[in-house]
Amino acid sequence: MIKNHKYLLTGVNFGQPSVNEYTASFYTLMNDAIIKLVRSLPCSVQTSAMIFFMNHAGIEPGQPLDFFRNYYSPIWSSIPHIIQKNKGAIVHDEFIYNAAIAHSMIMILHSLDDHISDGQIIPDHLTLLIRSQGWKIFWDTVPILCSIVRDGMEIVNTCIDRYYASITHHKSNINLEEYLCIFKDQMATALIVPLITVQYIGGDVSQTLKECIRASLESFGVAWRILDDIHDAKDDFNRGRITAVTLSLSNKVCSQWSKFVKAETNTIEGQNIVNQRKDSISLDKIMMQNSDIITTLVKRIIKELQAAAKYAEDAGIFGLSKELHELLIPFDQAAKADIKKIKGL
Repeated sequence: MIKNHKYLLTGVNFGQPSVNEYTASFYTLMNDAIIKLVRSLPCSVQTSAMIFFMNHAGIEPGQPLDFFRNYYSPIWSSIPHIIQKNKGAIVHDEFIYNAAIAHSMIMILHSLDDHISDGQIIPDHLTLLIRSQGWKIFWDTVPILCSIVRDGMEIVNTCIDRYYASITHHKSNINLEEYLCIFKDQMATALIVPLITVQYIGGDVSQTLKECIRASLESFGVAWRILDDIHDAKDDFNRGRITAVTLSLSNKVCSQWSKFVKAETNTIEGQNIVNQRKDSISLDKIMMQNSDIITTLVKRIIKELQAAAKYAEDAGIFGLSKELHELLIPFDQAAKADIKKIKGL
């Protein structure tokens, strides 16, 4: 039973979407934007910056410079898919180039800020320089995009405001639905370029398209958030983080867990409590006492991905819908293979 839970925590994953020539070309532009950022830094730190980006992406020496290898493709491929929707629209290469740069910067900045905030990345001089330069390139590029898009800057400002409001105004005693709703705001900066692109090619139906794309990407983002929470469950639990997994605990176990989370770790008593937590309340024990958690969360992932695909289909973005369905393949295969086995874990 414990072994199976360990398998679920590490084995649940999205499928690998296929990438066409057009989306691959856009992806190349995004990776090139990171190299552009590095080359824009003072010569004395360019090598260190490149090493930083390689380490951040898990790139070994000699491997391709794939800086977004840890991102699931819909978060960026939505942009070229949107452009492909309106084949009659004249889309200038300059727009595509600047869209790739802006989106590349915002994705890196979101990840960088997140990891600096939670202590996974040290905010040293190099990191702060990279962050500042990333924002500079973003703000140099966005006005170019918005200069040819109606209400473009309104989209930018609204998304950035949603993002910062969600990460600076913390709510206590939230439930799972509130947690997932807050995350939709936390991923708002990732919507900037897709929504600007919709406005660029959408014409009279751009508002309907924008709503469908926003809903599709937010549902996809929620599914990704839950998946990450499952993968990081052990570390999140020991660090006292609020996640989809911890918010799904039974009331009894959640109360016990909350007691340890609230303990001050900078005192002898607090440190003893933390050590006790690690010794007496293991993740395996939690999973044994709450055997439906992962199964329920996986079902929610499936539901959100299906909704994301449907929204994309309703918008006529069939390439994006196809990718989202491909993310579902491992879950469909597992369900068909032995749904009873999953429920019985």
